[in-house]
Amino acid sequence: MNPKVIVGFTLGVFVSGVVGCGPPVRPAEVPSNTLATASLAGAEVVAASGTTVPADLLAEVARTADRGRRSVDAVWGSNWARSVTVVVGTREDVEEVLGPTTGLPAAAVTWRPAGSAPSAAAQVLIDEAVWRSLPASAQQVVLTHELVHVATGSVESQAPRWLEEGLADYIAWTGTTVPVQTAAREALEAIARTGPPQALPADSDFELGGLSAGAAYGEAYVAARLIAQTYGVDALLEIYRGSSADLARPPESAGSPTAIEVEAALEKAVRVATGAGLDDLVRAWQAELARLASTTP
Repeated sequence: MNPKVIVGFTLGVFVSGVVGCGPPVRPAEVPSNTLATASLAGAEVVAASGTTVPADLLAEVARTADRGRRSVDAVWGSNWARSVTVVVGTREDVEEVLGPTTGLPAAAVTWRPAGSAPSAAAQVLIDEAVWRSLPASAQQVVLTHELVHVATGSVESQAPRWLEEGLADYIAWTGTTVPVQTAAREALEAIARTGPPQALPADSDFELGGLSAGAAYGEAYVAARLIAQTYGVDALLEIYRGSSADLARPPESAGSPTAIEVEAALEKAVRVATGAGLDDLVRAWQAELARLASTTP
């Protein structure tokens, strides 16, 4: 199965990603230093090999991960591994997984290390320098977003990226005081100038370094938020689970689902979960984007 890379964009910096399905983009090996660890309620935080990380930072990340796990449980449920490994490393470590980040700071990436069994839990890798530059509230959003990817199996899922990332952002932003106009500012500013997009974001819109990546993440978040507010959170989860199940491929298979297959699976999942069609959802999403853009300071 072809590898995929999904990167996130929140608070003005690229902050998240998923590498999955078969070998990573590069044969990523980020060995950890097991002598530098901090653990809390199933969240183990380790320093990447060759990296010196203060014990108080490891403990801080462990506390952030524990809060994030509880946030994920509150929406997704607790039926996931819940034993999370977070590796604190450097930009070079992140680039071993993502490839060169074209000058954009990637705070964290969720990935499965090379050679891991398909059943092995994904891990989260944090760039220590970028992490330290973020306020505590942003750190929490970043790590909760990543833990959603771990819980939902995003490294295996063939669901559309807007759905994967929109769901992750929806859970990460839930419970914060940050208004949607702030969380999706880049998308809403663009819409105020040019009007709503004609279609939901394409997978390619989320590529690291893409000019539209920030807007794509905002648009995806608004879509997920709209589904949850209109039809209920369970409908949002059902759309993700249903489309992921219909698009699943065995690990040994080659290639990814076609665009036609993805649209058909999404149409089916949306109709089952909401009773509405995908076109209805897109029109409601466009109207919501226009409404939010008109109220963005």
